[in-house]
Amino acid sequence: MKKLLFLMLCCLPALAQTKSDLQGTARVFDLEFTSQELDTLYSDVLDNLANYKAMHKLSLNNNVPLSLWQNPTLPGMKFDQKQRPIIWP
Repeated sequence: MKKLLFLMLCCLPALAQTKSDLQGTARVFDLEFTSQELDTLYSDVLDNLANYKAMHKLSLNNNVPLSLWQNPTLPGMKFDQKQRPIIWP
């Protein structure tokens, strides 16, 4: 869990842009990485940073709905409304 939180925080551009920043952030979470792990992590952080910058360049109109309004059913899809007993295998 700590490593996942660490990776998410490293994806923020303000927290990690150099390998020494990654090492400092790792110390905050009481983590130690080998130089090979830092190299791998660093390239992932740079990729994520580029993705965030690309997303920030996108402009959305006000008529684009929030993702909370998403409905996964496609138009015309019909579901059986009758409750049936569950038959476990």
